[in-house]
Amino acid sequence: MAMGCTPTHHTTPRGEVSIAWLHSLCQERSQLITDDLYICGTVVANDKLGEITKALVLADQTGGVELKIDSDDVDGLVGLNTNVRLRCSGLALGREGHKVVMGLAPKADFTVERIGEQELLNYLAVSLTDEPLRATEMTIRELTAEHLLCYVSLGDVHFVEEELHQRWCLDNETTIHHLTDGCDTLRVVTAPTAEYASSALPSGVIRCTGIVDWVEGDIALRITNKQF
Repeated sequence: MAMGCTPTHHTTPRGEVSIAWLHSLCQERSQLITDDLYICGTVVANDKLGEITKALVLADQTGGVELKIDSDDVDGLVGLNTNVRLRCSGLALGREGHKVVMGLAPKADFTVERIGEQELLNYLAVSLTDEPLRATEMTIRELTAEHLLCYVSLGDVHFVEEELHQRWCLDNETTIHHLTDGCDTLRVVTAPTAEYASSALPSGVIRCTGIVDWVEGDIALRITNKQF
C-alpha cells in the first residue's frame, strides 16, 4: 500500500486527486487552492472522544490532512469513520511543523483560518460509495515524517516500564508517553480533553491505532477512538 506523501509529478489535474498529490501544492506557509480539485477519504480523527479539538483528519491510502473547523462538536457535523468528498477550490493549504493542514485563507498571522459550521457544507459532502479506510499495519521503525497524518496501527507494543501506572495526561496538560516494541521507541501524545485522560495507561502488550502527528518537533502517535 502506498503511504508516501511525495507525488511523482506536478502537472495540475482537474477533479479528484490523492491527498499525497495535494501535499505537493503546499510550497508556502499558506497556499490558496484555485484549481477545481477534490479529495476523497475517511474521517479517521475528530473530537468524538476529545482526542483532537476543532478539527478532523481526512485520510486516504496515500496520506492524511487536517481540516480546521470552528465547531465544538465536529463529530456531530461529520462522524468518525465517515467517507467524505472535500472540494478544495477556495481553501488554503498550510504547514504546522511538517504536517499539512487545510482551512480558509488566513486573515491574520495564522497558517489557515477555521471553517465555520455553515461554510463547511459548501466544501464537504458525505460519500457512501466505499468502505471506511483501514489502518495500515506499521512498525515503530518504519514510521517517519513522511507518514504524518496517515492512519496506522502498531501491534505488539507496550508502554515503557518507567511510565506504567501513570495517567494518560499529567496535570491536565498535553502529555507525551513512550511506546516500545522491545527494540524501538515511539512517542504517544494525548490531549487533556480526551475522555480517558485521567485513566491509567494500560499495562502489558497492546495494539494502538491512530494518526501520526507532529508534536514539539518530532512525530508522535495520537490514538484515535480509544483504539488501544
